[in-house]
Amino acid sequence: MSGPVFCTLFDSGYLPQGLALFKSLQRHAPGMRLWVLAMDARCHQLLTELELPGLRVLQLEKCENEELRLARSQRSWGEYCWTLTPFLPCMVLDQDPDADTVTYIDADCWLFGPVSPLLERFELSGAHCMITPHAYAPKRDRTTTAGTYCVQFMPFRRSPQAFG
Repeated sequence: MSGPVFCTLFDSGYLPQGLALFKSLQRHAPGMRLWVLAMDARCHQLLTELELPGLRVLQLEKCENEELRLARSQRSWGEYCWTLTPFLPCMVLDQDPDADTVTYIDADCWLFGPVSPLLERFELSGAHCMITPHAYAPKRDRTTTAGTYCVQFMPFRRSPQAFG
């Protein structure tokens, strides 16, 4: 049995953070696969040349459809990256038929311990996806500007209910 499947996206400017995430996943999620949607040609080239075990690279241009290209033309780069976040798990499940669950994780995350307790809790829940509230401290509440839910770590189960 293989380890957990993760996905993220970043461009060449975020490559150090993305590689740090990869190293922390290697340490705390043995046997994992990390799918990266390379947001520019330089990022795609560098990640492909590195040939890191457990790292799979998706090319942005091959993943976009007409609607996403339209959104790209109407949004800032950061907004476009956020737009792609909910599409990426489905892209990965289409590319990785052995994956029953894929977890989106922000490229600037760094793990200090195993993710297995979170993923086990998700599996036991029977849910199709997991979202968590920000849980801001009252004095630091940014719900009105950042939203209620945190999207930095979201597992999705392969199911029609999760992806329509």
